[in-house]
Amino acid sequence: MGRSSSRSGVLRRVLLLLVVLVLVGAVASYFVVPEVRERVDSAVTDARRMFETWSNPGSRALDKDIVTYWLADPSGDTSPTVSVNFGETINLETATFHIGANTGEDFRHYRRPRTVEFRVPGSTAPIRLVLRDDPAAQEHPIEVDAVRTMELRIIDFHASDADGEPLVALREIEFTSRP
Repeated sequence: MGRSSSRSGVLRRVLLLLVVLVLVGAVASYFVVPEVRERVDSAVTDARRMFETWSNPGSRALDKDIVTYWLADPSGDTSPTVSVNFGETINLETATFHIGANTGEDFRHYRRPRTVEFRVPGSTAPIRLVLRDDPAAQEHPIEVDAVRTMELRIIDFHASDADGEPLVALREIEFTSRP
């Protein structure tokens, strides 16, 4: 019994030493091998951006709160899109946009929508709007009768600062209706 416990103790020490060597090798390769550092940094950046878009969904552009915002990644195959559901059929008159994540000094930290499209079910042509690169509210006429749902797509965007993020930020869309 003494021999087997002594062998298992040695085996545990060898396994622990191997684990430590693998971890030290991985950390050292990050600092020594540029390709490893680039891949790790890229993976960390991708994970952070994925978390940012996940924690700032499209519904935040429709929550009647200009402090929250929608962050979308325009790098995919499709344009960033959010569905709008009014809950009842209404006659739209205007859409007011608050672009960017905020109105402060870092307004240009994220990209901001430049060209957006509303697609209304049953309509053949989308409503295309061009937005100024301005943190102030921007009201646009979009007269659409008898609409219950529609889709907003970000087609193009204003560039972020040189040290900014490639995500697109939209704080709020406010709608007004008419009888």
